[in-house]
Amino acid sequence: MGEIADAFRAALAGKRPPAGVRTRVLVRAEDTGEAFTLELGEGAWTLEEGETESAGIRILGDGEAILALTRLRLRPGDDALRLVLKRQLGGELTIRGLVLRPRRVLQLIRLLGRTA
Repeated sequence: MGEIADAFRAALAGKRPPAGVRTRVLVRAEDTGEAFTLELGEGAWTLEEGETESAGIRILGDGEAILALTRLRLRPGDDALRLVLKRQLGGELTIRGLVLRPRRVLQLIRLLGRTA
């Protein structure tokens, strides 16, 4: 896999999804062609190369914006958050599932974000 998958693995290392969370996330960087599927469930996560049609959440965009999701701190002055929002508003980053599954998307973002 590639740089983005490695960043997701590093961000998720030692973390467990909240109890009861079961979802499949497709991540695809349009500029690099990197694509992988993240599955959350049973208090664990797995990451597999390639795309799945049954993903409830799809994160599509340029690699830089997707990588910023692994650097979020979710607090005032967060440069990564500023980049993610700017790219989302500009159409360069799309998080499909945000409207239909907002709680799952927020859980994913919190899980990926930095705690320190």
